Amino acid sequence: MIRTRLTDLLDIEHPVMLAGMGGVSYHRLVAAVSDAGGIGTLGASTMRADELPVEMAKVRDLTAKPFGVEIGFGSWLLAASVPTLAAMLLLPLLLYKVIGPEVTATPEAPAAARKVELALR
Repeated sequence: MIRTRLTDLLDIEHPVMLAGMGGVSYHRLVAAVSDAGGIGTLGASTMRADELPVEMAKVRDLTAKPFGVEIGFGSWLLAASVPTLAAMLLLPLLLYKVIGPEVTATPEAPAAARKVELALR
Protein backbone atom coordinates (compact mmCIF):
# COMPACT_ATOMS: atom_id res chain seq x y z
CA MET A 1 0.00 0.00 0.00
CA ILE A 2 1.27 3.46 -0.91
CA ARG A 3 0.64 6.22 1.64
CA THR A 4 0.52 9.80 0.40
CA ARG A 5 -0.99 13.07 1.54
CA LEU A 6 -3.93 12.29 -0.77
CA THR A 7 -4.57 8.88 0.79
CA ASP A 8 -4.38 10.37 4.28
CA LEU A 9 -6.59 13.34 3.40
CA LEU A 10 -9.31 11.25 1.73
CA ASP A 11 -8.90 8.22 4.00
CA ILE A 12 -8.37 5.85 1.07
CA GLU A 13 -5.98 2.92 0.58
CA HIS A 14 -4.55 3.75 -2.85
CA PRO A 15 -3.73 7.10 -4.50
CA VAL A 16 -6.16 6.34 -7.34
CA MET A 17 -8.91 8.76 -8.25
CA LEU A 18 -11.73 8.13 -10.73
CA ALA A 19 -12.28 11.25 -12.81
CA GLY A 20 -15.81 12.58 -12.49
CA MET A 21 -16.62 12.19 -16.18
CA GLY A 22 -20.14 13.37 -16.98
CA GLY A 23 -22.08 10.67 -18.77
CA VAL A 24 -19.67 7.90 -17.66
CA SER A 25 -18.99 8.03 -13.91
CA TYR A 26 -22.26 6.78 -12.46
CA HIS A 27 -22.97 4.98 -9.16
CA ARG A 28 -21.76 1.46 -10.07
CA LEU A 29 -18.33 2.59 -11.31
CA VAL A 30 -17.92 5.12 -8.49
CA ALA A 31 -18.74 2.50 -5.83
CA ALA A 32 -16.42 -0.06 -7.45
CA VAL A 33 -13.45 2.33 -7.42
CA SER A 34 -14.14 3.38 -3.83
CA ASP A 35 -14.54 -0.26 -2.72
CA ALA A 36 -11.22 -1.09 -4.38
CA GLY A 37 -9.50 1.47 -2.16
CA GLY A 38 -9.44 4.51 -4.42
CA ILE A 39 -11.79 7.46 -4.54
CA GLY A 40 -14.71 7.23 -6.95
CA THR A 41 -16.13 10.48 -8.27
CA LEU A 42 -19.62 10.96 -9.70
CA GLY A 43 -19.68 12.89 -12.97
CA ALA A 44 -22.52 15.24 -12.10
CA SER A 45 -21.95 17.91 -14.75
CA THR A 46 -24.31 16.20 -17.22
CA MET A 47 -26.94 15.26 -14.61
CA ARG A 48 -30.18 17.09 -14.03
CA ALA A 49 -30.70 18.51 -10.54
CA ASP A 50 -33.10 15.70 -9.61
CA GLU A 51 -30.67 12.96 -10.76
CA LEU A 52 -27.73 13.86 -8.51
CA PRO A 53 -29.31 12.98 -5.12
CA VAL A 54 -30.54 9.68 -6.57
CA GLU A 55 -27.06 8.77 -7.88
CA MET A 56 -25.46 9.75 -4.57
CA ALA A 57 -27.92 7.55 -2.65
CA LYS A 58 -27.18 4.64 -5.00
CA VAL A 59 -23.44 5.03 -4.37
CA ARG A 60 -24.06 5.07 -0.62
CA ASP A 61 -26.23 1.91 -0.96
CA LEU A 62 -23.31 0.12 -2.67
CA THR A 63 -20.43 1.27 -0.45
CA ALA A 64 -19.63 2.90 2.86
CA LYS A 65 -16.28 4.12 1.49
CA PRO A 66 -15.70 7.80 0.65
CA PHE A 67 -16.56 9.16 -2.79
CA GLY A 68 -16.62 12.53 -4.51
CA VAL A 69 -18.94 14.53 -6.74
CA GLU A 70 -17.62 16.54 -9.69
CA ILE A 71 -19.80 19.55 -10.42
CA GLY A 72 -17.89 20.64 -13.51
CA PHE A 73 -16.87 23.85 -15.16
CA GLY A 74 -19.30 23.29 -18.02
CA SER A 75 -22.30 23.73 -15.74
CA TRP A 76 -20.96 27.00 -14.38
CA LEU A 77 -20.11 28.24 -17.85
CA LEU A 78 -23.59 27.47 -19.15
CA ALA A 79 -25.22 29.12 -16.14
CA ALA A 80 -23.17 32.29 -16.73
CA SER A 81 -23.59 32.27 -20.51
CA VAL A 82 -27.34 32.74 -20.65
CA PRO A 83 -27.51 36.07 -18.78
CA THR A 84 -24.35 37.27 -20.51
CA LEU A 85 -25.75 36.55 -23.98
CA ALA A 86 -29.09 38.09 -23.05
CA ALA A 87 -27.33 41.26 -21.89
CA MET A 88 -25.18 41.40 -25.03
CA LEU A 89 -28.26 41.14 -27.25
CA LEU A 90 -30.80 43.15 -25.28
CA LEU A 91 -28.74 46.05 -23.97
CA PRO A 92 -27.93 47.56 -27.40
CA LEU A 93 -31.58 47.19 -28.45
CA LEU A 94 -32.75 48.82 -25.24
CA LEU A 95 -30.31 51.71 -25.63
CA TYR A 96 -31.39 52.18 -29.25
CA LYS A 97 -35.06 52.32 -28.23
CA VAL A 98 -34.53 54.61 -25.20
CA ILE A 99 -31.88 56.98 -26.52
CA GLY A 100 -32.40 56.53 -30.23
CA PRO A 101 -29.88 57.30 -32.95
CA GLU A 102 -28.94 60.86 -33.72
CA VAL A 103 -28.89 61.35 -37.46
CA THR A 104 -27.49 64.51 -38.96
CA ALA A 105 -27.15 65.52 -42.55
CA THR A 106 -23.65 65.24 -43.99
CA PRO A 107 -23.56 66.76 -47.44
CA GLU A 108 -19.87 65.88 -47.86
CA ALA A 109 -20.51 62.10 -47.40
CA PRO A 110 -20.90 61.25 -51.15
CA ALA A 111 -17.63 63.02 -52.02
CA ALA A 112 -15.79 61.26 -49.15
CA ALA A 113 -17.17 57.89 -50.27
CA ARG A 114 -15.89 58.50 -53.84
CA LYS A 115 -12.43 59.33 -52.50
CA VAL A 116 -12.35 56.08 -50.47
CA GLU A 117 -13.55 54.11 -53.49
CA LEU A 118 -10.84 55.61 -55.70
CA ALA A 119 -8.18 54.96 -53.06
CA LEU A 120 -9.16 51.28 -52.83
CA ARG A 121 -8.81 50.65 -56.57
